[in-house]
Amino acid sequence: MSCEYRKALKRECDRERSRRMSRQGSFEASMLSLDDPSMRRTDGEDSPAWESDGGKGAESIIARMSEEAVQGFDPILKKWMLNRLRRHSHLQKSLRHAIKDVMKGRPVRMKETHREKIREILFRP
Repeated sequence: MSCEYRKALKRECDRERSRRMSRQGSFEASMLSLDDPSMRRTDGEDSPAWESDGGKGAESIIARMSEEAVQGFDPILKKWMLNRLRRHSHLQKSLRHAIKDVMKGRPVRMKETHREKIREILFRP
């Protein structure tokens, strides 16, 4: 599990704990006893699809930002990433250049600081 994913998971747990401390959140938490307990199993292969993927989705997105070029790029993923970076025009520009490099089969040329900032913004909850 990557460091970025662990940080995001910790922030999510902190938010959930904070939510449970509120009046509405404590009411909602008390209603969890009505859920089917068999749906809470995550260790078996028969766990529901809506349960966590254990970071596989985040890892696949991070892998697309690696140094190695991959042929093609998902337009929906591109739109989502650019939308998340809408307040950071300089990072959007770097991401567009990186996507162009990927589409042309070239290695991704991006400053390491931009790469880290993009990862931080894309994977924060």
